Amino acid sequence: MVDFDEIESMLGYQFNERELLVKALTTPAYAKQHDLQSYEHLEFLGDAILKFLLTVAIHDLNVTTPGELTRLRSLLENNTTLSLQAYELRLHEQVQSLVPITKDDMGILADVYEAIAGAVYLDSGRRLPIVRQVFIDPLIERLEDLESGSLDGAKNRFIEAVQHIFGFTPEIEIKYVESGPDHEKRFGCRGLKVIDPSSGKVVRTFDIRTKSDDFRRKKDADKELMQHAYQTWRDANFA
Repeated sequence: MVDFDEIESMLGYQFNERELLVKALTTPAYAKQHDLQSYEHLEFLGDAILKFLLTVAIHDLNVTTPGELTRLRSLLENNTTLSLQAYELRLHEQVQSLVPITKDDMGILADVYEAIAGAVYLDSGRRLPIVRQVFIDPLIERLEDLESGSLDGAKNRFIEAVQHIFGFTPEIEIKYVESGPDHEKRFGCRGLKVIDPSSGKVVRTFDIRTKSDDFRRKKDADKELMQHAYQTWRDANFA
């Protein structure tokens, strides 16, 4: 069952017609077996919209040569990047599929991400600025990490530091705080736990918080907290 509240809080967008979101999360195989509509038409629409808005956003960065514009856009619109965006939004947990979706299912996750972009476009009354805010701005924020060869940025650096000390890839548990009405939720973070996935044991607790509790999306709060956690870890000479 689709957890609408979770998806909307991660996206920072509240749907008026949640049926569009369900459609965007439904794979063709699942749709065929259950006599539903799949994400294919929304994915086609979302793909075209994201390409256009990415081109505009990169142009706004004062990129003037066609070759450089094409290079930067290709970094952001490929399946690897889009699927990572979808995975970080935990969309793999929400996809209606005949088999569980994992991080390795990059094609499906990228399709779902594009389909949800198409769904938001239609649901918002075809307002491109909203699509840009929800989908393009987070992609543009990835440019520096992508160009340096790191897709996960601060979180990836933090996990690598933990791996170096403990010898395993940790699970990260973040405590969130919420404020504001449902249609204008704001988020902050109040601490982080590093967990050994094999035993479930908490191996390190960080009593840190985001500077602000006014993030529109949980993902943005996560990013600041992970940067703080990595700096704290490094300053304590653990890495």
